[in-house]
Amino acid sequence: MRVSPRHTLNAFFHVLEKDGSYIWKRFVLTEVAGGLHGKCYLLTISRNVAGWTPVRLQAHAVRQDFPTDILDLLPDDNYIRSNLIWKAFSHQQKVGIFWKDRERRFAGANPAFLRYYGLTLRDILGKTDEDMGWHPDPEPFKRDEERVLREGITTTEAIGECVVKGEVRKIMASKTPIRSKGKIVGLVGYFVDITNAAVISQSYDQQAERDKLTGCLNGQGFQRALQQAEGGYQEGAWHDFGLIRYQLRNLKRIRDVFGADSYAQLLRQVAAALQEAAPAGTKVARVQGGLFELLVFVRESRELVALRDKLSKRLLGIHAIDPATPITIYFAVGSALYSETRDLSELHTAAGRRMMEAYTDKVVFAGAFIRSYNRQQIEAYMAQLRKVFDSVRLVSPAETCCLNCNDAGGLEKSGTACYAAWKKGTRCVNCASARAISENERQTKIEFSDDKAYFVLTEPVEVNGTICAMECIVETNDLRISVFGRNLVQSQLNTVNDKIYSDSLTGIYNRRYYDEIAKSLFCTGIAFLDVNHFKKFNDTYGHEAGDVVLREVAQTIKRNIRNTDCVIRYGGDEFLVFFQKLQNQLAFLKRLQYIQQKIESIQLPRLPKEKIGVSIGAVFDFNRVEKMLYDADQHMYKAKKLPEHISVQIGVKHKK
Repeated sequence: MRVSPRHTLNAFFHVLEKDGSYIWKRFVLTEVAGGLHGKCYLLTISRNVAGWTPVRLQAHAVRQDFPTDILDLLPDDNYIRSNLIWKAFSHQQKVGIFWKDRERRFAGANPAFLRYYGLTLRDILGKTDEDMGWHPDPEPFKRDEERVLREGITTTEAIGECVVKGEVRKIMASKTPIRSKGKIVGLVGYFVDITNAAVISQSYDQQAERDKLTGCLNGQGFQRALQQAEGGYQEGAWHDFGLIRYQLRNLKRIRDVFGADSYAQLLRQVAAALQEAAPAGTKVARVQGGLFELLVFVRESRELVALRDKLSKRLLGIHAIDPATPITIYFAVGSALYSETRDLSELHTAAGRRMMEAYTDKVVFAGAFIRSYNRQQIEAYMAQLRKVFDSVRLVSPAETCCLNCNDAGGLEKSGTACYAAWKKGTRCVNCASARAISENERQTKIEFSDDKAYFVLTEPVEVNGTICAMECIVETNDLRISVFGRNLVQSQLNTVNDKIYSDSLTGIYNRRYYDEIAKSLFCTGIAFLDVNHFKKFNDTYGHEAGDVVLREVAQTIKRNIRNTDCVIRYGGDEFLVFFQKLQNQLAFLKRLQYIQQKIESIQLPRLPKEKIGVSIGAVFDFNRVEKMLYDADQHMYKAKKLPEHISVQIGVKHKK
């Protein structure tokens, strides 16, 4: 007071009232004439702060060295105010530190912040980021600050851009709420300029936690980020967070076909696409190979699914490694919320399980990649291949026909069956094109016809959005083996196919045949058959009796379907039958009833009194086998509750 110009102390304080509210009050301490007890002081407290706007009051508080609580008391009766500690800390930092009120208006900043932007404290006080106009896209930062102030979360390392002295710079900002008496009264944050790669690596603690190929986190860094997120969740720093997993398959083939440089370029494209489409604060990692994982901060499952779909759409927009290398990438995706499991290991398991379900349900195409062409590109490519091969053609193994490019650039049926080239009357059991599409890899096979042999090399391709197979065929009649020898080779090939695709117990096609070939075929009707009370045969008469039942049912179905139809032992006592060229649903139903009656008339050796029954769930439609299988399975369970044990679903096309 003695050194003050007017021997008066004058300050504003935010005072807590009895009702819990805070009110600005002005405190004036003045020395007055001495009385009986020596020096006297007059303390005047005034609520009249007219002319002092909240911004000016906050500026006054800043000049008083915000904040103003007493932090500690030393043994020698001296004390250190937290404002002195804050001043020493913030003024020595090389990173820009700032603090704002509940309306997101600047209440102060440290010297590093002001030097970075070339501004004074007066230039920013009371203004928002939008008022300053220094962010090309202010929305991500605005959303983060609103969540900090509304939900009390802490946002870490959110990346964005700002304009500094006419130059666009990339920064990474973190923000946390300021609480007083249990209420959020503002926020404090800091930022780091990460325009230079060296600064980026320093900001993430260790380069060991970065993926050198893509620049995003690696598995080690991502695990640390997950642990931090878990800790924040348990402390109530944020409402919830989720894990999204993306798996690109068969990247080895991409490297083999296009080379290591294209392989690396594709992975960088995927990483960049995920980082650009993800909201601020998201952690993106390439854990290994083609497995990418994202840590996202969300409030509920619906928000997580919407974000996952947005990211997937962005990945599906990648159509080329470079202008000369068009491709279509395929992936599976799965996601889970931490609140579902409250355990990081189980969180990974849940997201991974849903990612694998995507392969089966075709929620998102799963697979490797298929070269993508337009009409001009595929015709030019096939013309080059015809210089080496005797014939090159496009085929649809699902519809067992050859394809041609039409004037619109798409594909249309040529009217020629693909198996007619080797003078067969039905589809090939060893269809290499079906395997190529199913496994997304090149396949080979050999076919014999009369005195000729055909060597077939096939690979999956995409022409204007339609996936098919391109077969390259070499024809020769100069095999130096006799007709007998050729027949022997054909017999041996058939034997190999039988061993691969035949069920050893029943002699019909097995599950592998379905997985590799049949599921991608088209048909007009599919039936799922289940033996009624099969467990009773095993439990009462033993497994040998159960095996007899399965063999009899399988052979009965096989004898009572056409050569163009197919029966598969799908698993256990379940059989799958699909039919070609059915006239109408009535004919389909009669055929199913006929098969059911034949099975019921089976006479079991040594068990003449036992009767076999089956429940049949069926779908009458024209579609791929795998797309009708689920509905047929559901109708099979429905059929078990019906007296006739048959339930048929009519497809939309046939209803029309």
